[in-house]
Amino acid sequence: MGVVVTVSGSATEKKVEADAEVVPGRRWITAALLLVMILASMETTVTSTAMPTIVGALKGLEHYSWVGSIYLLASTITMPLYGRLSDLLGRKRVLMFSITLFAVGSMLASMSQSMGQLILFRGMQGLGAGGIMPVVLTILGDIFTLKERAAMQAVFSSVWGTAALAGPALGAFLVGTAGAGEHVPAWLKGVLGWRSIFWVNLPTGVVAMVVLAVKYHEKRSQKTKEGKRSETEGGGSQL
Repeated sequence: MGVVVTVSGSATEKKVEADAEVVPGRRWITAALLLVMILASMETTVTSTAMPTIVGALKGLEHYSWVGSIYLLASTITMPLYGRLSDLLGRKRVLMFSITLFAVGSMLASMSQSMGQLILFRGMQGLGAGGIMPVVLTILGDIFTLKERAAMQAVFSSVWGTAALAGPALGAFLVGTAGAGEHVPAWLKGVLGWRSIFWVNLPTGVVAMVVLAVKYHEKRSQKTKEGKRSETEGGGSQL
């Protein structure tokens, strides 16, 4: 019995590795996934150094803490839901929807006229980020072999540590540059400022979506299999 299990497991592992090795454009896909993961993770900290300026512009000091908290809350709550949806509807469809929602939330947040609007649109960003984080890691498991996954997950996990340092620095740079006085051209001052920490996500998100749309092609058989498994688990949980 032990010999049979070992052989079966080895055969399954070889099949998974073979499937991952034939994924075309894997480098492009990985670069796009890394890009969107950086966006989602950096948004957790980028507002920290910009908040004094934001409060000065929009007022609402009593709602100060909600700007960051609502983002984390929305993303954390929705992660399991997006994981289930990616099994039912497919990884690519759910990820593209999440990136779109995140980008729209970023655009609206950059146009906020009150603290209430900013909190609402930050929540929308969090809803998008809740789909980006788990689905990106799931896709990595689909396109890389078992031996490669550990290294790739380490790279993507390090994004969070980098974002903790780069996010506040980026926020301070964009806000500080806008008020740097005579050393900054007038046209650049109009572009930079606290609003730029949100709309800077738009071009990056669009590039990632284009790359994924062109290079990432999900296998229909895999999507069908995952969907059936989720339906079976869902039925069992209802019983």
